[in-house]
Amino acid sequence: ITNGNTPPKKISIIADEYCRETLGVHTCDERHNVSYLESTYPYVDFSMMETDDDTWWSASHRETNLEMDARARVFLHRLFQR
Repeated sequence: ITNGNTPPKKISIIADEYCRETLGVHTCDERHNVSYLESTYPYVDFSMMETDDDTWWSASHRETNLEMDARARVFLHRLFQR
């Protein structure tokens, strides 16, 4: 957003492992490796991603609502600490 007199501020895009869809079972919920994502989206900061591979996704376990709630709380805590 700009008032016409100043250049618009750069908006940072930060990827966070804790902010994602329900984990497990469905292959569409498995993320790509961070190394692939970094080369595809060079303007995104992936420094908050914990591992290159998606170690959270499982073919045999679908994340429960309680697990998703706990993960969402961690994400919100991390977000508000920034």
